[in-house]
Amino acid sequence: LKGLNMIRFGSDYFHSNEKSIYTAFDSSKYTTIVKDNLNAIFGEADFYVSNDIAVKLGSRLEHSQQMNKWNIAPRVSLAYKFRDKSQASFAYGIFYQNPETRYQPALPSIGYAKATHYILQYQKTSNVRTFRTEVFYKDYNNLFKTGLDAFGREVATDNNGKGYAKGVEFFWRDKKT
Repeated sequence: LKGLNMIRFGSDYFHSNEKSIYTAFDSSKYTTIVKDNLNAIFGEADFYVSNDIAVKLGSRLEHSQQMNKWNIAPRVSLAYKFRDKSQASFAYGIFYQNPETRYQPALPSIGYAKATHYILQYQKTSNVRTFRTEVFYKDYNNLFKTGLDAFGREVATDNNGKGYAKGVEFFWRDKKT
């Protein structure tokens, strides 16, 4: 695109085929086979509104064959460069995750876990020093809860878990002193 503006796009394909053999408490053995084909397409665009303001818009579309479920994950960030060459930015994004294979096969009702991130950042950089601070809030929904199956093995039982993380991070690098 014109100037520093650009568009990126692509796709991912992940094939997994895991075979696990378990020994139960009574010494009987059983086998689980977890197969999945995860397909995804994604795109993102960088737009420079001015020399000081940049916007990044993106999205990712995924499908898990094992769960037979789709998700769409939008993401956006906005950055402003100050006259002193410091920068402030805000980012928002949704991210999804399949259940770990050790919890598979799961119930048919199990879907993706979801995390929504909100991040506000300030950074000041010179040739010899960098200061960065970040305030974040991350909201987690549809987290996997686990239980035991008939063989005493831990499996995903539902997606009713939720949680959050919030905080402030500081980073300082000093190459001079």
